[in-house]
Amino acid sequence: MRYPDTKLMLFAKTPEPGKTKTRLIPALGKEAAAELHTRMIRHTATTAFAAQFSNIEIQCYPHSRHAVFMDILDQQCVELNKQTGDDLGERMANAFNSALAEFDFAIITGTDAPAISSEYLTAAIDQLKAGTEVVLGPAEDGGYVLIGLSRFNASIFTDIDWGTDQVLQQTLQRIEESGMSVSQLPMLWDVDRAEDLSKLAASKALSFLTADLWQKF
Repeated sequence: MRYPDTKLMLFAKTPEPGKTKTRLIPALGKEAAAELHTRMIRHTATTAFAAQFSNIEIQCYPHSRHAVFMDILDQQCVELNKQTGDDLGERMANAFNSALAEFDFAIITGTDAPAISSEYLTAAIDQLKAGTEVVLGPAEDGGYVLIGLSRFNASIFTDIDWGTDQVLQQTLQRIEESGMSVSQLPMLWDVDRAEDLSKLAASKALSFLTADLWQKF
């Protein structure tokens, strides 16, 4: 295992039909949208394990009592905790504050960007170890798929219009205001909207995530 000085946190929403990937429901239906999210959680966890991080934590919201989380916990040595905070920014800030009190570096990635690879995660920690205080993985929709810190600063998670195409730019502005150094990884796409499904289905490496999805429900 590698990077004993780093905590890798996977932010995962509990895959409940009707409450998960709601913007995909018109295209997939409630059950299939939740199933796709479940598959992406498993895929993200597999990617994290392939990167061989010593300390991996799944941060769940709104709760961790779901079969997919229990199954991952049974198969791999990970931590499983519930996210705390009133919004996404506060939940990420709380997670980083706790992780950086124990580790030199911390990374959060979501579970809806299946194009993230183990090499992508490794590149993030390499940039932090090289001295960058914040590393971001930009998303095509104007958000980000990954954020890593070597120093905690809650201000970079405040006054952000979460869920909009302004997230990345607003975050970069907060980072500039804080005086922290920042670097960016290559831009990736995530799966939030119906048009993202075609990218997923067309990917040779990732099409398994949508295999038999429509036929199953």
